[in-house]
Amino acid sequence: MTSNFILAPEGLQLRDVDVWGPIYDAKTYGTIMEARVVRVRRIGNQGETWEIEFEEAPGVTGLVL
Repeated sequence: MTSNFILAPEGLQLRDVDVWGPIYDAKTYGTIMEARVVRVRRIGNQGETWEIEFEEAPGVTGLVL
């Protein structure tokens, strides 16, 4: 199980780290982001989904439906 606790790189405050930028860039420009499947979940009647984590966006998870 992964932790939601995030540390900012040395010399930076967490508010100075933009974790959403790469995600919006991928959506806008169609760039590819690598993600790791961390668990399989069942959500309502939708069946099984993958919960993923992005290495380039620590603390941000997503669902693949």
